[in-house]
Amino acid sequence: MASINYEELAASIPEEWFDKEELQQVIRTVFTKLVDGIAERLKLKVENEDELDEFYKAISAKSGEATEKIEENFVSDSSVFGRLEHFEKCFPKIIEQLPKNSKGNIVYPIVVLGRVLGVDNKLAEEMSKFYFGEPDPAIEDKKAIN
Repeated sequence: MASINYEELAASIPEEWFDKEELQQVIRTVFTKLVDGIAERLKLKVENEDELDEFYKAISAKSGEATEKIEENFVSDSSVFGRLEHFEKCFPKIIEQLPKNSKGNIVYPIVVLGRVLGVDNKLAEEMSKFYFGEPDPAIEDKKAIN
């Protein structure tokens, strides 16, 4: 695999790379999938705001986290994964250039992740560790994970 300059790749991504309405729709869809998937495991049904509140309370009771924090986490996670999902759909040529881990999942170099999420590299690195854990040692292109 040829070495890729991820700074240049990130710089090629427009700052406003998304249509706001389209992105919001994707984020809403990701939120719904996330809630539905967890609700199913908890044997709950979430079809309205009251049931969503009960869903947050059930997770709060199991985790010990405040319901407000649970809701905040769902919104934040949906935003992150919604942006990534939408970016992957909008920029397949860039996605093709990104490394994959040993499970075949895309690995976002910090500079690219920061650009996609609209955050600086320091925050992108923290988010990468939080959402994706430590880098996969099987990734051949070490510049992708630094």
